[in-house]
Amino acid sequence: NTNSFLEGAQTSLIHEHKTLRELLISILDNDEEGPRVCATFGPHTLSVEQLLQRARRVTTALTSYDRVAICMPPSLEFIVTLCVIILRGIPYVPLEPTLPYERIESVVNDSQVPLIITDNTLQIDRHSSFIATKTLTYSQLCDVVTNMDNNTMGEINGQLKGVQLPHRALINRLYWQWSKFSFENRKVCCLKTSNSFGDYIVEIFAPLLHRIPIVILPKSLLLNIDQLISFLASEHVTRIVLIPSLLSVLLNHLQKRKMNLLDLNFVICSDETLSLNLIESFFARKHQFSPTCCLFNLYGSTEVMADVSCQIFNSTNHLYDLLSVEGHVSIGSSIDNIRIEIIEPDERGVDELVVTGDGVANGYHNKNTINDTTLAKQLFVVIMVDLVSTQVKIAGNRVDLTKIEFTLKQHYRVSLAKYLPFYAVPTRCITVAKFPLIISVKIDRQKLSSSLDVIGETQVEQEEAGKDRGFFRVLNEIGIPRAHIDRSFFAAGGSSLNALLFVAKLHQIGFNDLTVEQNGQSCDLFSEHNSELQIIPLEQVDADEARGIVIESFANLGEIDVLAHRNCPELKVEYKHQTSAVFDSFWQDFVKGGLSFGVVMNDRRLVGISLSSDLMNEPSMEVATLPPLVAPLFVMTVAGENKLLEQVRSSNVLPQSIMHNYLSAVKPDVPSEWRVSIMYFIERHVLETASAKQFQAVLAANASSVTRQICEYVLKYDFNLVIHANQQYDLADTLLFPHALDQIMTISMKLLT
Repeated sequence: NTNSFLEGAQTSLIHEHKTLRELLISILDNDEEGPRVCATFGPHTLSVEQLLQRARRVTTALTSYDRVAICMPPSLEFIVTLCVIILRGIPYVPLEPTLPYERIESVVNDSQVPLIITDNTLQIDRHSSFIATKTLTYSQLCDVVTNMDNNTMGEINGQLKGVQLPHRALINRLYWQWSKFSFENRKVCCLKTSNSFGDYIVEIFAPLLHRIPIVILPKSLLLNIDQLISFLASEHVTRIVLIPSLLSVLLNHLQKRKMNLLDLNFVICSDETLSLNLIESFFARKHQFSPTCCLFNLYGSTEVMADVSCQIFNSTNHLYDLLSVEGHVSIGSSIDNIRIEIIEPDERGVDELVVTGDGVANGYHNKNTINDTTLAKQLFVVIMVDLVSTQVKIAGNRVDLTKIEFTLKQHYRVSLAKYLPFYAVPTRCITVAKFPLIISVKIDRQKLSSSLDVIGETQVEQEEAGKDRGFFRVLNEIGIPRAHIDRSFFAAGGSSLNALLFVAKLHQIGFNDLTVEQNGQSCDLFSEHNSELQIIPLEQVDADEARGIVIESFANLGEIDVLAHRNCPELKVEYKHQTSAVFDSFWQDFVKGGLSFGVVMNDRRLVGISLSSDLMNEPSMEVATLPPLVAPLFVMTVAGENKLLEQVRSSNVLPQSIMHNYLSAVKPDVPSEWRVSIMYFIERHVLETASAKQFQAVLAANASSVTRQICEYVLKYDFNLVIHANQQYDLADTLLFPHALDQIMTISMKLLT
């Protein structure tokens, strides 16, 4: 039964241009205003005239293709390529370059695109199942010289679906936006959204089709809010799309740093719930924006061209009586040509929103999800359920539990790490007799959660009755399920991140017979593989392979490096590029120094790298010359090392010769049960190398939990200084990592004399 409905204004604007192609052609062919900059990215600009010339040049290269995929980060070339595809009138599939390879493979196989346009960020595996798909870079397209739908990717129950978005949906969305908050001269828009979200299409074409300049936001700026604010101010950005959590951080920095964004007059929020408190904070800081600045709350999903409703907040007037209920903020009214029907609650008290109209997708690619009635109406009905969210935050990353459930069903007993981000891989499985169900035969998650708590308490009582309570307390502290007591350490959920900490904590409560090294012999727990490991000088190591190990290890597994890229796919790719550039410039110095080495298996497979130098004769690194994502980590490390050296000097034991262990890394795909052994093997050889070269001490910056524990608990480094990332400032007294939580690194020194 339908309780009520919201219906947007019925307009005929979309009939003027039925496709984005027609609209784009009309704009590009109109030269009344002459050449004008339509996009900028760093020092580079793209005018309307240049866009038209490049698009015409590249269009012929796509003549033989009926659909393509784009795998490129935001750039001027990305905008040109997107316009080329629109002008060709063929559907396209956007691919996020930094998605796991298997997910990209799944999208390509499902969409069956014959061509992928990339910028070399996508490395095609020759053993992949889409080897027949051709890849071309933008520059290669330049050398080669109908009304169809676009595709973007959404998810249902964790499974990727190709959402078929018709031109009418985008045209309807654009005309609604232009009519509600039109563009004026001297306005500047900002492109910051990844192409894995539907918002990016509107971010590009809404201003582009009105000849309003677009500033492409470098992803690295999202790591430094002060620099982001300075960038928005210097570029005179007037409107921007922000998720509420990022808006909250921005408001805090505006207040603390007394900074202003006086050109900004449109702040558009979507993708997350906009809270009442955040709206209050926004208007409390409104004097730091344009006097006419408004806040927009948009609501929707990929299946409805990102948005179906909008609420505009000009002030806090009526915020507490008409625009919010019990602390929940209004999502506003329907956009033009959209109807939202509100269905009365089911047995769980859950409401549903049924969306129809010109903004709704045609369906899912290769999925039979549309019933006959819907087909007859030529509409894809979207039901938006106001459920308690199944998304949770894990280590700062948003994880959809339904995605994990789906992946478990599809790939049970195989490595889930191939299909899920590392932070989303479950570390514990509990067997239940049956799932509690609600009336509609769906799982009652609240009752299930409560029953699991009871199971956990029962297990604790039974196990602690016959086992040492201290042992189980240590297990709990490092995250090992008590139910796995009969399994091996790694099979029970242990990892290289907590193995040594486990031993150290057991030592503290009397389990002294469990050691890493005993009487010079390796203990089976961590060092059983040492006989299969060999040391080779760095000069004998393939440089590209070695750099790859270092870069991938730190970018994907680094506990401190995450502060640079924040697990943002675009930033992670850029961080790898910048880190690679730094190593390229200094690699030969490490080779010539003779203190660095690689670790290989007996079959000569490279599994580890260690880079060291003479602290007194190191090549200088100037912060100003370092890439922006790398520089803050370098500043924090150098500041910590200098502080430790001062402490050592004050103790009157400062050695005259110090070997600086710059970093050690293990190949990321090495199994967990090997990682600690290899890292322990590396760290031992670092000390042996320093002794053989007659250094008096070793200085190391340990950003990894494993190396910190090895240095402190096993190799007994004499000095250990803990550095808290959220307390580090640069020379301008600006926090290096304002977004840091409790990440730490340890600067350690081992005296050898």
